[in-house]
Amino acid sequence: MRTLWTEIFSDEDRKKWWKKLQSKTEQSVNRKELLDRYHIKLESDDQLTRFREWVPRQKAELAERDRMQADEEQISREFPNWTLDQVRDEVLKRAYCRILVSGDFDLGLRTVRVHTGVSNFQLNEKKFHFEAAEVIQKIYPQVRVIQKNDRLTDREKINQIRRKLFGVLPEDADP
Repeated sequence: MRTLWTEIFSDEDRKKWWKKLQSKTEQSVNRKELLDRYHIKLESDDQLTRFREWVPRQKAELAERDRMQADEEQISREFPNWTLDQVRDEVLKRAYCRILVSGDFDLGLRTVRVHTGVSNFQLNEKKFHFEAAEVIQKIYPQVRVIQKNDRLTDREKINQIRRKLFGVLPEDADP
């Protein structure tokens, strides 16, 4: 149902169905229409009720995402020398302030989860870069030998260096 709502329905379809879901129409009638028209089988009225509760949250999340994208563009223009991390931190500060003012703490928690995921990714990325640089420093003499080998194509040189750096490559693994 969520996929239908977010990816298939037009704005007009969403408005029409939102009216139906808010009306006094029996939920079983709406469930039957969903089954007949879209082959979506909902077993209980609870599923439609939960969906009806999800729609405004989804709308708020999309609106906040759009505001965050606009904030990122504006901040990047205002502070062209800032790193991506600095821009993201400022975007998140603004988002947190809006969420606190609105009182939508569920949206705030979801934003925190996304921010935590981004922060963890950034930390892992920095750790990877550092560890890769350490390994390159250790294998540099071997890399120079590979680079000087005129019998290898550029692609072969790159792959040999990748193997020295990372070990077995995904394309080397047996299916």
